[in-house]
Amino acid sequence: MKIRVETKCALLALGMLWAKAGIAWDLKKDADGVKVYTQEVKGSNMREFKAVTTMHSTLAGLMAVLEDVESYPSWFAACKEAKVLKVVSDTERLHYFVNDAPFPISLRDMILRIQVTQDEKTKDVTIHLNDDKEFMPPAKGMVRVTHLKGYWEFKPVGKGDVEVTYRLHTEPGGSLPAWAVNVTIVDNPFKTVKSMREKVKDSKYQKAKYALLKEPDAS
Repeated sequence: MKIRVETKCALLALGMLWAKAGIAWDLKKDADGVKVYTQEVKGSNMREFKAVTTMHSTLAGLMAVLEDVESYPSWFAACKEAKVLKVVSDTERLHYFVNDAPFPISLRDMILRIQVTQDEKTKDVTIHLNDDKEFMPPAKGMVRVTHLKGYWEFKPVGKGDVEVTYRLHTEPGGSLPAWAVNVTIVDNPFKTVKSMREKVKDSKYQKAKYALLKEPDAS
């Protein structure tokens, strides 16, 4: 997947909008080098989460893990199934994702539109996540997630380390109570980024190359 270069001005503008919105994150877990925050979202009963950790990896290695979609059930918390539905362009894809759930809660499926950008100056990579629920109907026995918005961010911090942020807000659809979702939005992202930190060490990911993804200067 090729990476579209994005100007830093757009990222700064987005940060200003978040600041104006009065975002206040609550630290819910700080363990094993992973911090998980949550916050309320206006007009929603579902809280948003943000998980942050540092991984020793190339940017290409991290991208390779996220592009190995079929492997998600082995490391991505609560993932029962994942696959690529469509490659839209060099910077955009559609993924299908099924969330596992304990009985009697119905499985949730979702269509994710994935778009990748990189800041030319900082080399930060952002993988934008948005729902595309109309792309195809939910599978039999599934409840379609009605809203999904978030991102993965890879921010080089020197000496081969990358600060990884996973941020997401969803509306699960159906009659699932908010408390049943909110009790998972700390443990699941914690497990996910912790597992990713181990998985990215595999040499097959660290050997990955992306022609238009610029690695930071060695320092």
